[in-house]
Amino acid sequence: MSTYNNLEPCTGDSGGPNFVTTEDGLRLLSIISMGLKSCEVGISIKTQVMPYFEWIKSVTHQ
Repeated sequence: MSTYNNLEPCTGDSGGPNFVTTEDGLRLLSIISMGLKSCEVGISIKTQVMPYFEWIKSVTHQ
């Protein structure tokens, strides 16, 4: 998964976005579920957004 300046999500980042840069700009790739206390590259858990995209659109009326 993507990192920024060799940092991964930290404790407290849960619920935040994880973006990827595309030709069209930033796209939401996943939602952060868990990060390491040290914020270093390692294990982090993220939930991919695409499997839930249609549901998100339906509940946000988009």
